[in-house]
Amino acid sequence: MTYWSNDNEIAWFVFRKEAHREFRRLYHLEEKRRQQLLNRHEFEIDEQRQEFRRKREELIKKYDFELQTMEQKQKIEIERESVLLTNEYNKKTKQIRMGLFKIF
Repeated sequence: MTYWSNDNEIAWFVFRKEAHREFRRLYHLEEKRRQQLLNRHEFEIDEQRQEFRRKREELIKKYDFELQTMEQKQKIEIERESVLLTNEYNKKTKQIRMGLFKIF
C-alpha cells in the first residue's frame, strides 16, 4: 500500500521537507546572528560607559588640580597683601608716634 499516487507528489513532499529544513536552518542562523549583534551592542555600550567614566575622572582630576592651584595662588596673594598692609600699618603708626614726639 502506497500513500502517494505519483512521483510528482513524492517530489513535492521531498521539496517541502527540504524547504522546511532550509527555513529552520536559516531561522537558527538569523537568531544566532541577532544574538551576536545584541552581545556586540551590549559590549560596545559598556565600552562607551567605561570611556565616559574614564574621561569624567580625568576631567575631575584636572579641574581639582586647577582649583587647588588657584587656591594656593590666592592664599599666597592674601598673605602678600596682609604683609604689605601690616608693613604699611607699622609705617603709619611709626610716623604718628614720631609726629607726637615732635609735638611734645
